[in-house]
Amino acid sequence: NDYWLYDIAGNVWEFTQDWYNTNYYEEIKGQKLRNPKGAQRPYNPNNPQVPEKVIKGGSFLCNSSYCASYRPSARMATSLDSSQEHLGFMTVVTVSMLKTTTEE
Repeated sequence: NDYWLYDIAGNVWEFTQDWYNTNYYEEIKGQKLRNPKGAQRPYNPNNPQVPEKVIKGGSFLCNSSYCASYRPSARMATSLDSSQEHLGFMTVVTVSMLKTTTEE
């Protein structure tokens, strides 16, 4: 398309920059936040020794018959050194960045 996007539907969990912290939503309860940056530090009582980031969205391995996390609002944790084949990331560029790149 005009934005050079191809196959953006996904089919992989999206690796985010937010720390996975099971207490985060309780900590921000009642606050009005605009563009929240996520937890300041990781915390997962099920895996306390490993810092984890939030992954979201589900993947090609998910199926409605056995994976309740196959939805845009799904959130899970993964370690920083994960090598899952169903984990990816999204990059964001501005129109001005595209123009600069194409003019060079």
